[in-house]
Amino acid sequence: MSPGGDRVLAEWREGHTPIADWKTADLANPVSGARTDTMQATLVSLAQDGSAEAGITLLTQLRPGLCRLARTACGWEWIPNHDVSDEVQATFFEVLYRHDLERRPNRIAANLLLDTRQKLWRRLPRSGPPTVSLGPAPFGRTIRDRPAAAGTGGAGGTGGTEPAWVAGIELWQHLRESVNGLPGSEASKRLTATMAYRAWIEDESTSTIAADLGVAPQTVATRLYRLRRILRAGW
Repeated sequence: MSPGGDRVLAEWREGHTPIADWKTADLANPVSGARTDTMQATLVSLAQDGSAEAGITLLTQLRPGLCRLARTACGWEWIPNHDVSDEVQATFFEVLYRHDLERRPNRIAANLLLDTRQKLWRRLPRSGPPTVSLGPAPFGRTIRDRPAAAGTGGAGGTGGTEPAWVAGIELWQHLRESVNGLPGSEASKRLTATMAYRAWIEDESTSTIAADLGVAPQTVATRLYRLRRILRAGW
């Protein structure tokens, strides 16, 4: 442990009885039991009071369980494999900072791991806001049904620029083809289409989209990056 870590541990031992007789090596890899449970409850309280060191200590202690969760989450198609570790860690800290010690003072490690898994699982986009359809262009009528814009030249017109709705339909068709070329289920593709529509058409921020859809901002950024690469390749 670094000198700074030794100082923090000394402060913990001085002010918190449940940590007083813990050695550094034991803190890094504690054996399950009532003594460990009390120590981890103290670390949760410290982390919630602003101690980053307490949060990192708990992350280290629970790393084996979190790694097992990450391996399991690799099979969940709505979380890109290269995002799994970041997703698990970020979700763990969300759970840690919201853990209610008064209501659940015991079985700290088990509860933190279980809550992390459940929160991660609930990010499956099956109950969130409606996603964008990948069906026909969402403009109500087909290109042939649309009247020509004034001064643009209709079906029998004399030239000029295309009406804006024509470009919109072409863009939608290209977007739909690109999304359908992505790997994953139809639900996963609809989720990506929703993210693209909200980010590129409605100009919403990544954080807003992520909060509404129940995913991490990095997930939104990654999906849009993949889709953008496909769009550029086929444009």
